Amino acid sequence: QEPSPTRSRGLAWPSRHALDLLALAAVLFLALLSFRAAGWLSRWPSPWGLTERLPVTAHSLEKGQAIRSGDLAAAWLNPDPDQFRQPGDIVGFRLASNLAAGSPLHFADVLREQVIALQDLPGGATVPADAVASRWSIYRPDALVDLRQVIGRRILLSIRKGEILTRDQLSTGASSIRAR
Repeated sequence: QEPSPTRSRGLAWPSRHALDLLALAAVLFLALLSFRAAGWLSRWPSPWGLTERLPVTAHSLEKGQAIRSGDLAAAWLNPDPDQFRQPGDIVGFRLASNLAAGSPLHFADVLREQVIALQDLPGGATVPADAVASRWSIYRPDALVDLRQVIGRRILLSIRKGEILTRDQLSTGASSIRAR
């Protein structure tokens, strides 16, 4: 290509090598993404660095299956607020849905035994033993898991049938009736 008298000499080289520069940028970007996926950029702030090693499924898991430590692996990810941080936090729980290999575990994916209301409970009432039970339900980090934490305690706000009971729904006083 002959130099044009109207084009400046400074722009001639970049215009002739635009595709070369684009290919080089693509290769550098892919290398950066590879380093990120390998966890080598974990010290960088998000979104470039992946900040935590979080539990993911080591292989495909089916709904209802109990989670064992061998079912979990670790991967560098940016955590979501509703995501488990430690593998030990979920061992023994059951799956609420099918998960593919490499899937991060969110609260909605897991079931655990939690205290639920078997009937509507009015605010200000004391929780009777036959009004609550321990059932497998979608994981809630603030849920109560032991019936002894609930029976005999005063309810601060009304609780509907099937609702998971939490600490902030009950008074802080000690329970007067113990579960058997």
